[in-house]
Amino acid sequence: MPFEFATATEIVFGRGSFGSLGPRVASLGRRALVVTGSDPGRTGVLEHLGEAGVDVTPFRITAEPTTTVGREI
Repeated sequence: MPFEFATATEIVFGRGSFGSLGPRVASLGRRALVVTGSDPGRTGVLEHLGEAGVDVTPFRITAEPTTTVGREI
């Protein structure tokens, strides 16, 4: 059962929602910094964004990010 819940941000649920990721992000801008785990290609997020024309900069981390890591970006 797909539904959308919008507050200060937008959260999209439901079957097929992942397929709308690229166009949704592209509507917000041309570039994205994507914080990933050790294998940035594992989920397919980078590919979806690239196909939508978003220039992606992956930032790999291997543990829970800290504020120090955030400041280094």
